[in-house]
Order: sequence, then structure tokens, then C-alpha cells
Amino acid sequence: MSTNTVASDRDRLHVLDVLRGIALIGMFFVHFSMFSSGGGSADKIYQSVVELFFEERFWTMFAILFGVGFAIQLRRADARGGRFVANYLRRIGTLAVFGFIAEACFGFNVLLTYAVWGLPLLVVRRWSVRQLVIAAVACASVACTPTGD
Repeated sequence: MSTNTVASDRDRLHVLDVLRGIALIGMFFVHFSMFSSGGGSADKIYQSVVELFFEERFWTMFAILFGVGFAIQLRRADARGGRFVANYLRRIGTLAVFGFIAEACFGFNVLLTYAVWGLPLLVVRRWSVRQLVIAAVACASVACTPTGD
């Protein structure tokens, strides 16, 4: 085992791996519920349980973990003086490839959405906490209007 492998395993935050696994399992249940027929009572119970306990919670958990991963990558690159942007774009590109595959094969666009929305993080990565809070409030205050049918 090389020194880099030992160092990277030692520096790894295993609790994030566990949380990512839990989030993926939750997303599996959410996406699986989309394929249930909804006709029988078991399907209706399953869909109700997923809607009540999984749907919004695991989307949120997945999003938070994405942001935490971004922050950890940035801090570690800064600490070692590494090239953050090139490595980050490579990872976002890989995520986009998996996103295209998931969209084409299963109709799920969440990974592609994360890849696209991961790009603006490069713009705001050096903003102060104050600037980020102002941006978050501004984004949250934008009214979403239905487009109509």
C-alpha cells in the first residue's frame, strides 16, 4: 500500500460515506416508488410511506452532501496548494456522464442537474459568508410561478 493511499484513507471522512450511502438508499426508494403501479393497497401504502418519510428528506440530504463534498474538496486543495478547478471540473464532467446515462436509461435527471448546478459553485467559492447569505436570501425570495399547461 502506498503512502498516498494510506494518507487518503486516513483523511477520509467515513461518516460522509455512510451518509452518502443512506442518501442513495433513500433515493432508491423514492425512484422505485415512481415505478409502482399505484393500483393495489400495498402500492398505495408504499407510495404514502415514501412520500411521508423519504421523498423531500433524501433530496435535501443528497443536496447537502453534495455541498459538503464541494467544501471539503476546496479546503483540502487550498491546504495542499493543489489545482482545485481542474480536478473539480473533471469530477463534475464524470458526474455529468453518469447523469446522461441515468437520464437515458432510467429517466432520472438528478445527477445531471447536480453536474450543471455544480458549475456556479466555482463562481461563489471565494465569497464571504455575508455574500453567500445575501445570495441565499435573494434566491429564496424569488417567486416561482407556474408555467401553466
